[in-house]
Amino acid sequence: MPEIISNIQRYTTNHIEKYGLTMLQFFILIKLFQAKSSLKISEISNSLDLPASSLTEMLDKLEDIDLIKRKRTNDDRRVVLIETTKKSKMLHNQIAKTNLHFVSEILNRLDKGEKRTALKIAKILKEYSHKITEETKRDIGEE
Repeated sequence: MPEIISNIQRYTTNHIEKYGLTMLQFFILIKLFQAKSSLKISEISNSLDLPASSLTEMLDKLEDIDLIKRKRTNDDRRVVLIETTKKSKMLHNQIAKTNLHFVSEILNRLDKGEKRTALKIAKILKEYSHKITEETKRDIGEE
């Protein structure tokens, strides 16, 4: 199992780097797409467990290549919101398409019974990952 995880991580890292992104920059974009709206810098830094000061440089780079834009709120000019751009949405769709192809290649090798089993395992892993995330947040006092 460790070899499988290592190979998938290597594949993913190489795939993301082809787009000129680091994994951390990619995770920032994923957080923004998951939110489906703008996020405060503090919300991104908390969700990735990074200090806001470390995040600023990464956001600068993403802004330089037009993958995010910063926007100040009208209510409080001190608050900076981060949002995706058309370019990042196109990139997200391109990466999602490649990932779908990757998963399809795997699933096409399975018969119906194996696909049902794989789906059950995926659901269990997803539930467990959510449980671990919630326990970790509780342990460090984020809830």
